Amino acid sequence: MPSVPKVALAISFSLAFSGAAASATQSRALPSASLMRADLGARAATRPTDVVIVLAHRNQGALYALLAAIAGGRARPIGHADFVRDYAPSAAARSTVTRFLSSSGFAIVRNGEDAIVASAPANVVDRTLGTSIHDLRLEGRGDYYAPMSRVTIPASIASVVTSVVASNLPMHHAR
Repeated sequence: MPSVPKVALAISFSLAFSGAAASATQSRALPSASLMRADLGARAATRPTDVVIVLAHRNQGALYALLAAIAGGRARPIGHADFVRDYAPSAAARSTVTRFLSSSGFAIVRNGEDAIVASAPANVVDRTLGTSIHDLRLEGRGDYYAPMSRVTIPASIASVVTSVVASNLPMHHAR
């Protein structure tokens, strides 16, 4: 099997993650009933809570076409510099989101090319994302937090954000 350059894998993962996260924010972001042992209630207002804001890629139609062509053997993977130039979220988009988060009471933990990780007290996350974060205990997996309702992407950043993950639940992928 031919090796795939890391940038192609990173693009594929980023897009797959964005899609998975986007669908998770449009339905209840809870684990299956068979795993949930207990809803421990609303997370303490001042307890630190991390969120991941996934930024929209530029030229998404062309990017999806490129990925399909690479997967179909009709195109070669592109290098990191080409990806950043043609498809990565813009610096302006990252700046818009980081300014919004900072002014809303979040600390920026990581400002990546595709996503921003930020942390704030649970009450700030609840207010900013229009949800209620609860602590959960999962059978054999420990304690986690997750929103109890749909997360709302604030209008002022919605045009440059594809999804928000406000949970530290482990992600499981089908094999």
